[in-house]
Amino acid sequence: MKRLLFIFLILIGTVSQSFASFYIDIMGAMVNADDLENQTGFGIGLGYGLNDEIDLYFRSMRTEATENANLFNEIKYEHVTAAAGVVFAPVLPVLERFRISWRNTFLVGYSMSDVYSEEFDNDTSDQGLSASLWTGIQFDATQMISPFFEMGYHKSFYENKMEDLSVQGLQFALGVRFYLTNTKKYSQGY
Repeated sequence: MKRLLFIFLILIGTVSQSFASFYIDIMGAMVNADDLENQTGFGIGLGYGLNDEIDLYFRSMRTEATENANLFNEIKYEHVTAAAGVVFAPVLPVLERFRISWRNTFLVGYSMSDVYSEEFDNDTSDQGLSASLWTGIQFDATQMISPFFEMGYHKSFYENKMEDLSVQGLQFALGVRFYLTNTKKYSQGY
């Protein structure tokens, strides 16, 4: 019975993967975190295409900034998010002709921010919920590699040490998407 169940699960997994699109995003990011200054960093995303227009998506980003670097009053800022949500990428023939797609992403998840003051040897951090909206374009350079640019807005909701701080603002990401399965076929006019 266990063998039969194992074989069934492998068959279902193989068939479902043949229709699904899995991808990884690697990106550089610039985040305006309002009271936590403008920060730069990097992120990684994982996606699963449900159909031609809707994807399930997970993204984690880490950004940081330093004020008065290497001085007695140095302040270090750090902002980390890990969020999941959906991507809506409408199929627009006018853009598809140029191998460009427009995508819109809504994410909700975890946020953590940290501020360290060298002068007062004080470390303040908090964690809470995060929500973000993104929009951007990607160019399908090959069947498996697609550079992209996105901009969006984010807000973090803290209830402890940073509840009076405003941690929100614009975000920009520049990266590359690597498709792992179900790439487009050249025979389909790609």
